[in-house]
Amino acid sequence: MSLQDKLDELGWLGFLRCSFSRLKLRALRLVFRFDPWHADAPCACRPYKQIVADSIGQLVPRGVVEIGCGLGDIGHLLRERDVAYIGLDAEAAVIAAGRYLRRGLDLRQGSFEHLGDAGADANVLLLLNWPHGLASSELATLANGVPAGFDYLVVDLIRQDAPALGFTHRHTVTQLRQDGLQASLLTLVERIDPVRDLAILKYERALHPSLR
Repeated sequence: MSLQDKLDELGWLGFLRCSFSRLKLRALRLVFRFDPWHADAPCACRPYKQIVADSIGQLVPRGVVEIGCGLGDIGHLLRERDVAYIGLDAEAAVIAAGRYLRRGLDLRQGSFEHLGDAGADANVLLLLNWPHGLASSELATLANGVPAGFDYLVVDLIRQDAPALGFTHRHTVTQLRQDGLQASLLTLVERIDPVRDLAILKYERALHPSLR
C-alpha cells in the first residue's frame, strides 16, 4: 500500500497516530525481541480491527478465544466492550510484550492444542491474519478440531480482487466448505479494509445440537 493510499484510508490525524504507535511498538520490540511484523500493525494503523471487535460484540458471546493474538489488540478492544477474552499465540516473546502492553489481559502461549483449557467458557473462535499462510484444507481441518463448546468461527478472508500483497492463500467460504469445514456462513462483513472481508460462521453442531 502506497503512502497516499494509507493517507486516504486513515486521514492525516489517523496517519500520525499510526506512525506514533509504530514507533512505540518498535521501541517495545527492542526489549522483548518479538517478530518485527507485530510492530507494524497496531490498532491505529489497522482500523479493521475495530470492525472485527464490533462484529464479534454483536454476537453477544459468552467469551472469545483468539489464536494468533499477537500483542492482544483485538482482546483490548473486546475488553472495552466487556467481552471475556483469552488470547493464544505460539510466540513467547510477543505474549510477554502483550502482557506488558495490555496489563490484565489474559494472554497465554499456546495454540489449538490448548483450546480445551483456554476455551472452557468461550463460544467464539477468532482467527485473524495468519490463516492466509495455510491451504484451505489445512485451515478447515484445524477449525473442525475445536472443542464442542465453540459455536462461532470468525475468520478474515482476503478478497479475490485484492492486489497481490504477498498473501499465500485467498480462501473463500465455498472452498473451505468443499474442503470439509463443518460450519455455515452466518454473516459476511465485506471490505473491512481494502483487501479483506470478515466471515462469521456458525458450527453445524451449534445449528444442530444433536451433533455435539
